[in-house]
Amino acid sequence: MVATRDFINRLAEEKTIQRNKSFIGIVGMRVDPRTRAASTLEQFLMQYDLPIITYLRDTMVYVNAAFNGKSIFDLPYYQAEQELAQWQPLAKWVKS
Repeated sequence: MVATRDFINRLAEEKTIQRNKSFIGIVGMRVDPRTRAASTLEQFLMQYDLPIITYLRDTMVYVNAAFNGKSIFDLPYYQAEQELAQWQPLAKWVKS
């Protein structure tokens, strides 16, 4: 979190961020939203008023897809259903 704090502070100094021309959202990578780690992340980010857009779970689906030269978006729906659902809030946030 120390490295993240420094990064967020430097990012906040950027003029495009200050002028609201760019927006910052957080993706909890390899974090289960039901865990203490997620709670700690949420508490840490409250001081910056940054939204957590989504959490992407730690799963072998990404590893197996990459091993086969694919992304999860290339897999049959039944193989990546949970992962695809986790990406939806991020896609929606980026589009808005």
